[in-house]
Amino acid sequence: MKDDAPVGDYPLGLRFVRYDTLPFYRELAGARVIVENTNILERLQVRKKPGQTVIQTWHGSLGIKRLDGDVVRGLRWDILARRARETVDCMLCDSDFDVDVFRGAYWKDAPEYLMTGHPRNDIFFWPEDRKRAVVDKVYRTLGIAPEKKLFLYAPTHSDTLDASFTALPYEKLARALHDRFGGEWQIVVRVHNRLKKQSRAWFRTLPDCVSDATMYDDMQDILVAAEAGLTDYSSWIFDFMLTYKPAFVITLHYDVFAANRGFYYPLESTPFPIAPDVKTLLHNIRAFDDAAYRPAVAAFLASKGCMEDGQASARTAEKIRALTHPAP
Repeated sequence: MKDDAPVGDYPLGLRFVRYDTLPFYRELAGARVIVENTNILERLQVRKKPGQTVIQTWHGSLGIKRLDGDVVRGLRWDILARRARETVDCMLCDSDFDVDVFRGAYWKDAPEYLMTGHPRNDIFFWPEDRKRAVVDKVYRTLGIAPEKKLFLYAPTHSDTLDASFTALPYEKLARALHDRFGGEWQIVVRVHNRLKKQSRAWFRTLPDCVSDATMYDDMQDILVAAEAGLTDYSSWIFDFMLTYKPAFVITLHYDVFAANRGFYYPLESTPFPIAPDVKTLLHNIRAFDDAAYRPAVAAFLASKGCMEDGQASARTAEKIRALTHPAP
């Protein structure tokens, strides 16, 4: 971890160490199983020892934007990709689509692809009382009045674009949500991790109906608390669709993003109402058709071979147990 102390609701008995410190490397050296998200070990040039297993979780299942391995070129990337192939033993997947993307972008021959589902998404299948506790935590942490409805806007990271979210008319957005869904809405904005420092100045220019959730520790908590959401191209919306709650896309700077990053499939093939501009976004919110949206989500998930069912953590734990306590 990069902070001195954990913030989330972690189980008792865990040992925390600060990232890229001597205790951090000591724990890496002594671990039987290492779980990573993206190319953390590879960028640190850490080589696993004989007998160690590395499980890769990644974080963008069903995501539409192309991964680095399908976009980035050059000697530095070639070296990183080779380290990834040498390091990772098991890849957690939740769909046929996941497997195809990882094979194309990173690991053509290895590792073992585990159709476990993604543990982070189990939260969407929790009992209602347990999810209610998560919602209460989000509202309490962000200081949002309990009578407000929460709308999430979380744009993706781009190497070429600035804070496009400051251009949205948030008060008009809140009114459109009220017109379609009723109630009073608080818009929670969460910028990409790489833009945290810059975002502090940006948020000072936004109206009171906007809350800053950039520093909140767990994105999945916010997805449980949000009653609707908006992004441009971020993969979180494909986790959020497992809730079947309304989700919208705005394609600001589409041509620039498509040229620099690109997509695995057309945006139009998703169930999300798509808007090229703010005027269309407000129309899409007011015209949202839940009766058409829900079967479209189910059809999309089926077309990608998605198998999320809330049991991913149990399957992953069973794999780790088998690795650390093999049968005699």
